[in-house]
Amino acid sequence: MHKGHAEVTLEVPPSIWRHRIWRVTLVLVGIIPLLGLTVSAQNFTPGSIRGSYSAVFLGKGGPIPTAAIGRITFDGAGKVTAGRTIWNVIDARYDERKNSEYPVTGGSYQIDENGRGTLLTEGLPILSWQLLVGDVETQPNGTVLAQTLDLVGDSMDPFGGNLITVSLNRYPDGATFALDQINGKYVREFTGHGGFSQLAAFGAVNIDGSGGITSAGNSIVNLPGPGLGERVVTGLPAAGNLVLDSEGFGILSVQEGQEGIDQGNVLVRKATRDSEGNIVALEAFLLFPELFDLGNLSTGRVILQFEP
Repeated sequence: MHKGHAEVTLEVPPSIWRHRIWRVTLVLVGIIPLLGLTVSAQNFTPGSIRGSYSAVFLGKGGPIPTAAIGRITFDGAGKVTAGRTIWNVIDARYDERKNSEYPVTGGSYQIDENGRGTLLTEGLPILSWQLLVGDVETQPNGTVLAQTLDLVGDSMDPFGGNLITVSLNRYPDGATFALDQINGKYVREFTGHGGFSQLAAFGAVNIDGSGGITSAGNSIVNLPGPGLGERVVTGLPAAGNLVLDSEGFGILSVQEGQEGIDQGNVLVRKATRDSEGNIVALEAFLLFPELFDLGNLSTGRVILQFEP
């Protein structure tokens, strides 16, 4: 099974491009077999998009931040068969937020031989999307299966006037999730979207396989300083507890480390199978429904440091 792309970069002086193009062609034809590389043009079909994918939605450019998490399932024959999304949107006032669930009740997709296509989703705030295949995995029978997809909404989101981009990652076939699959040392990063001043943080945490989260040293947080344009870098501990359902959705209860934020929504974003066939969560995405003190909508990731 082959994952990703192999690339060879050759720097050629301009004079050769102008006067020796035919020689460059001959050299490339001769070198590629010696390197053990093959060049093939795989064509994409609806069968290239099959199975369940995690989905992270982020709004860009609007006056009010918007973000969402979800899971979408494709049948490999041009249909969307199921899905669930949780959107964090403005409530009655700017500084009030709420989570709204939007199930994906159906839909369809088209894809051309180059991996570009369109997606129609029934039930979401935005119904039509542009689609592009990213990373792929070639199956033993030679078919190409999309491991990542990128989407851009055809219209602005109705909550904050944002252009919505979506990153999708394919789950292993038949994957279901449990707390014991999130076990080990994870690096974490947080970003504040919108708000009165920028916010960013990173650090590491230990997750014990039963939902318990403790700091692996303090997290580094970059916050506004006392004066205009000044920043303060400080260290904060992190602690909390996680619950998770079989689809990969969960709730993080924050006990320490995110002042003013008590709870966050979690989605297992990337997973793999270890040598024994067990599911291991490689990455989770966090979406905090409450605004940070600076008015930021805070999102984050936790990423397993040492993959199996």
